[in-house]
Amino acid sequence: AIGNGGDLNIITEKLIVNGAQVTTSVSGEGNAGNLSVQAQSIELIGTSDNGENPGGLFSSIGRSGKGNGGDLNIITEYLLVTDGSNITSATDGMGNAGDLSITTNQLALKNQGIIGVSGQANYDPGNLNIYAYNISLDNQSIIEADTESGRQGNIKINAENILTLRHKSQIRTNALGTATGGNITINAPDGFVIAVPEENSDINANA
Repeated sequence: AIGNGGDLNIITEKLIVNGAQVTTSVSGEGNAGNLSVQAQSIELIGTSDNGENPGGLFSSIGRSGKGNGGDLNIITEYLLVTDGSNITSATDGMGNAGDLSITTNQLALKNQGIIGVSGQANYDPGNLNIYAYNISLDNQSIIEADTESGRQGNIKINAENILTLRHKSQIRTNALGTATGGNITINAPDGFVIAVPEENSDINANA
């Protein structure tokens, strides 16, 4: 198909996405719309398609897509990403991914929950910006920005109170091929960044 996608806006007291996906995407020729969610609380739980694909919130450009991805913006008091679910802005096609922005009071990633941006070829993976009072990652949960032969995907985290990593959780940027690795900026001037010894949680900027 040729043409631009529309925006997807959700305003609600509580959003629960359990084993399902909420998505704006490009699979043909055109730009994807923006995805915006405003809620008192958001819970993203589990995977879709019998566990083969992550459930959650997505803005994406497919492999056959030619166009730019939309921005993904989330504003909520409480955000839970758990049991393999994702919040992702990504490009696998010919176009730049949109930026991913999260503003919340409490952000909890549990049981392999992932928040990330990614880019393939020479296209921009977008940046990941998180503004929160408390942030916790537990049991192999990840905040990441990946790029392959393209431009940087940067992570900026503002944690007013506590950022905690537990049980092999990670905050990371990865660059493959000729790509330049993204930057990680964590602002917690009046708060704390905590990782428990011998639990193998890491903050890494890789190339």
